[in-house]
Amino acid sequence: MSWVRRLTPNMTESSSQQMSGPSGSTPRDLSGILTEQADQIRTLTEQLANVTQRVYQLETLVQTLCERAAAPEPSVQPPPVSPGLEVSQVPSSLLFRVADSPPPETFSGESENCLGFLLQCDLAFERSPSSFVTAASKISYIFGLLRGKALRWAETRSRQPGFLQGPLADFLTEFKLTFGRSETQADVAKRLWLLQQGRQTVADFSLDFRTIAAASTWNEDSLKGAFVQALNDRIKDQLALCPEPRTLEDLITLAITIDKRQQELRGTKRPSLTLSASAPRSSVQVSVTFCTDALSSKNEQSDVWLFNEQKSHFYAQARLEQRCTFGQRQRNCLLKCTINIF
Repeated sequence: MSWVRRLTPNMTESSSQQMSGPSGSTPRDLSGILTEQADQIRTLTEQLANVTQRVYQLETLVQTLCERAAAPEPSVQPPPVSPGLEVSQVPSSLLFRVADSPPPETFSGESENCLGFLLQCDLAFERSPSSFVTAASKISYIFGLLRGKALRWAETRSRQPGFLQGPLADFLTEFKLTFGRSETQADVAKRLWLLQQGRQTVADFSLDFRTIAAASTWNEDSLKGAFVQALNDRIKDQLALCPEPRTLEDLITLAITIDKRQQELRGTKRPSLTLSASAPRSSVQVSVTFCTDALSSKNEQSDVWLFNEQKSHFYAQARLEQRCTFGQRQRNCLLKCTINIF
């Protein structure tokens, strides 16, 4: 057994050299491991969201097939159609069919789309009540439509025990506090009063105005004043010539009509006068006589030569003659303009 005693130090030394040698494997940092695990959890969460959405689509399809299978068949057969008739009778069950609504759009955490996203989810719940019986099924369906920073929030929320078992009302309250836009009536009134038409058409501007006005508590007269205040001056000038509309909708309709008419007038092209090089030679002389208060003891003459066109096709000569006599206070000024076309 003496060789065992000698072998033990050698094995220990070899193991120590192997762990501390340059060829040994160094353990990875703990932060790197946590980062990899976080990426894996994020990937699994996205896959779970896609699977949840597909399961919902399959449940909707199965429910539709079950409803069609459970529909009673008509007991009375329609009479046979004669060969001479071209119009065939179709059962009423085949004429009316409920359209399949597409799933709601995904939500990436935009505050302006929060309420609209929850509205689409609520419509999906009402459309298929048998598919969303429990609160857990509704919450998991909402999680399946989250993307981006909203999905990262759901990933953090999923670490809590029983995150799918909570009441739906509490979950929606937390969801609105996280991604919703909380505005007081003062904030809504400020946005409504600072709203301007700018370069938009009245039709596009009225859409923004109605959206903000729906969240305000202003009466109709105040909304009419705010709408007129936000319009451009050219629309205001035309509205001032019209009787005051009774309601806000009448005011918006009138402003849209005026804006459309002004756009039509701006789009109308006016005929323009064109001069060609092949035009015959002609001479036009224009004489204008007017009075002036200028007094001068001598005649003043000035010649102005105008040159236009690229190849000397058009010449214009203007000659101004002022003749004033100081003694008799004659105030005659003659303007002569001669235009020659070559």
